[in-house]
Amino acid sequence: MAKEHYNAHYTVNGIYELLKRIDMSWISARSQHPKADPQAQDAFKKLYSTG
Repeated sequence: MAKEHYNAHYTVNGIYELLKRIDMSWISARSQHPKADPQAQDAFKKLYSTG
């Protein structure tokens, strides 16, 4: 992506170091488990919500 958008050539470690220097990090969303039950999760959220 760095090469495509910015014509910058970095190794993976180089990208992580660059992000660290500018006080950022690479965070990706956690994938959802294939056996997850969205209805059970919603019920849990409603039961334990504080709002």
